[in-house]
Amino acid sequence: MPLVIARPALAEGGDPSLARCAAIPADSDRLACYDALARDRAGPIFSGFGNGATGIFSTSGPATLVYESEDVILVLYLEDDTGRLVQNLHLGGRGEGRYPLPGPGRYRVQVDASGGWRIRVVESRP
Repeated sequence: MPLVIARPALAEGGDPSLARCAAIPADSDRLACYDALARDRAGPIFSGFGNGATGIFSTSGPATLVYESEDVILVLYLEDDTGRLVQNLHLGGRGEGRYPLPGPGRYRVQVDASGGWRIRVVESRP
């Protein structure tokens, strides 16, 4: 069985909410602010080697599926939570691809790969 790991993604750059949290003087309150941001905005990250599948993940608004391959073959089957195929995606060789998810919903990804891979969900910020 291939290894598949999911972990929360961290918010990336230039977010005014980060500045708001950073300005909170009390350590415990500042940490609580950062924790709330991570829960509210972070999308899941999945990684593995060879064939596998992500767990079901949800999006509440516009989001992009970002997928990376560390080897020569990466084929993805994006499905909704009922198992209906939404989109086939692939990469030939090492690199990264992006696919805008069709809307809020629940999804999972089946992976066929010849090596290591990583998939993350990046939700658009309002």
